[in-house]
Amino acid sequence: RDVERSRGLGDVYKRQELYMTCLDSLNQLVNIAFSLGQQSPGTKDCPKLTRGDRFGHTTIFNLCNITWKTSPYIYGSGGEFLVDMLLAHGVFTSGMKISQYDRLCDGGRLGHLAKTKIQTMYNHFAPIVTSMANTSMSSALVEEKEPLEVPTEHATHFVDIETDACHSASRMASTSNSMALGVHHHKVLKSQIIYKDDDPSAQRHETIATRRIHDSLHQDMVNVRNNVHDNNASVSKIIVENGAHDDNDRWHGIKACMKSFDKISSGLKLSLIHISEPTRPLYIS
Repeated sequence: RDVERSRGLGDVYKRQELYMTCLDSLNQLVNIAFSLGQQSPGTKDCPKLTRGDRFGHTTIFNLCNITWKTSPYIYGSGGEFLVDMLLAHGVFTSGMKISQYDRLCDGGRLGHLAKTKIQTMYNHFAPIVTSMANTSMSSALVEEKEPLEVPTEHATHFVDIETDACHSASRMASTSNSMALGVHHHKVLKSQIIYKDDDPSAQRHETIATRRIHDSLHQDMVNVRNNVHDNNASVSKIIVENGAHDDNDRWHGIKACMKSFDKISSGLKLSLIHISEPTRPLYIS
């Protein structure tokens, strides 16, 4: 009986939809309901919302011939809906893929923005985010860099950095994002995005990004003194070519030490040699 009851409730819930709204829209709905109650103080019938069209994540309802929207406009009447802009901002800044966003909205029955709408909002957000990121990295570089004892015509300061690549482990990765962190303050100093057009092999993306990071720092009159990375031989070659000291991060450094300890603690190795008589192999230490 409990199972049948839960199944019945499940069928009811499947017909329900989720709506996204904000405080201003809820207050507007309360005011509409309050004004309707004052116009008909003696009525016992409770008015119900009638669902209308849905635009993205915003839905239009009708309440006694009064239109109510689940989201206000952000730029006045006829502009963008606030809920749509906030959801698009959350998707862009979370790193979520558009396919994942579509599955989330379809599964939760939240409605979703059209691809053209997402592209329009992306074009609106991208220059702002890029400007803020460049400002943040410039201020972090000023905070991180230290003056050279003997400045040259090519550099006046130096930094110690840690570099690594993201999203490049998969062979089918379309892009790789490599970042350089300052050793002292652990803030992003430089960031490089490498695409398939730069190199079809994702395994070489980190090497290309490391070279570009060093070139970008040299353009800012900053030398790299130490470059810590994850024990990539190709990256080590680029670092040495740029005159920096190559070093491994803590995890890979400890891993190399433990490997050396294993060799020492495993004892003497036995080598297999063959002699003419007897014909059996002889094991000696």
